[in-house]
Amino acid sequence: MNQRLRWTVCCAALAGLCLVTRGVTASQQTAAVRVLKMSSGATGQEQNGSFVLTSERSVFNRTDDKQVIVLFQWEGTPGAHKLIAQWRSPDGGLTSNSAIDYQAAAARFGAYWTMPITATMSLGIWSVEATVDGVPAGRFSFEITDRTVPSAIVKRPMTQPELYERLSRQFVVMQRQGPPGVKDLDSFAGLAIGGGRVATAMATFDNAERVLVLPPGGTATPVGALLAWNRQQDWAVFEGAPPAITAAPAAAEPVKIGDRCYSMEGDANGARVLAEGSITGQGPAGGPAFVANFVGGSGTPGAPVLNEFGELIGMIGAAGVPGPSRLFELMRFRAQLRGAPIVPAALLIVGAAPAPTPVAGLRGRGEILAPVALEIHVLMGGFTRAMTKDEMRGPTDTREDFSLREPSFAVYLQWLPRDRVRGQMMLSLFDGTSQLVGTSKASNVDFRKGASTLSQWQMPMVRAPGIYRAEVAIDGAIAWRGFVRITP
Repeated sequence: MNQRLRWTVCCAALAGLCLVTRGVTASQQTAAVRVLKMSSGATGQEQNGSFVLTSERSVFNRTDDKQVIVLFQWEGTPGAHKLIAQWRSPDGGLTSNSAIDYQAAAARFGAYWTMPITATMSLGIWSVEATVDGVPAGRFSFEITDRTVPSAIVKRPMTQPELYERLSRQFVVMQRQGPPGVKDLDSFAGLAIGGGRVATAMATFDNAERVLVLPPGGTATPVGALLAWNRQQDWAVFEGAPPAITAAPAAAEPVKIGDRCYSMEGDANGARVLAEGSITGQGPAGGPAFVANFVGGSGTPGAPVLNEFGELIGMIGAAGVPGPSRLFELMRFRAQLRGAPIVPAALLIVGAAPAPTPVAGLRGRGEILAPVALEIHVLMGGFTRAMTKDEMRGPTDTREDFSLREPSFAVYLQWLPRDRVRGQMMLSLFDGTSQLVGTSKASNVDFRKGASTLSQWQMPMVRAPGIYRAEVAIDGAIAWRGFVRITP
């Protein structure tokens, strides 16, 4: 039987996690693999260095069709693997068996096998069973029939230059400015959705004193109001793009695990980089619908995401937790999510006659987190198990994770004011939905310019696991914001 094998590099995980491994041990070789995708079609082609099916279907006519191509994609262990495909006829009999030794350079790898279709082969349900190192790795069924098979819509995957061009028309830079004296925040991105509107991650507005939108070929203008938003789903829509910009067509088929996807990263200086990746998982309950990993990039919050056909899947979300809006903070939560969250395009809904709501009003109601206005006076801050009075230079055991079994945890701040800071100081603790969990007693403080001072709070343990946000404010102005994970 005719057979071919093709290795497909789908994507790396977060930057630095995809490593080429040599000399894999025998125990690693027999580890089970996770099936990411199985599909079939009559034709395929090389696209961007990988093999893709021109169209996907599972019913074939033994007169009109010449072959069946079955494509498997897995996630396992890099190194040497033995891949075996067993074809079975409708009566369950084994018709052929093909084995190939393969050296996988990364955790994600795939193969496709081709079976010729003849006019005399048996009608009915055929199947192909794959194993990797003797471990079952997927069983795919397809039908051979004499009835007319409707022609599948043939969609040509876009080339990388075509994807780059389409993404460039949709990609919007979101410049985020901090309070006076505070360094500007990292730029995020936006998705031009047509009609002069832009969608972005809700976190774009957190911590920022002022947000400006820089559309393709336009000038930076401040975002003053939102047309629609959803904090839990992590999206917001506002007016801010030239009306001539039209959105990419929506994806015609549901997103599946293993689908290839593309996004863009860039900055206000005009730099634009195409980011290739794949859909690698589903988000937790109540969180993002899908999770993606990109090769050589982390995914900019608010950036558009297209499939390989140039159709709009959605946009990249932040972290699903209100507050973290600097990239280094987001990367911590992305590592725990094992990828970048994807907000589906179908969620970005604006009513027929939306009433613009000022960003300042949302910030005043706490739906958008206020900027950390006094952070220039804080040298460092964080969490630890306990504080003692002799640790005036800060704790030696800093942590970001605690267990419910522990009685308490501590929050500390090391002050080094640039000017005199005085007023009433209080620490507040919020859960992952921004609900207030507790506060400390208010205390009057008077920090002198240039004088190093340590503040500390011993907090009783919360009642439920999750991600919590701690904020220290003086007379209502936030001086520090941090995040702690409480595990069962």
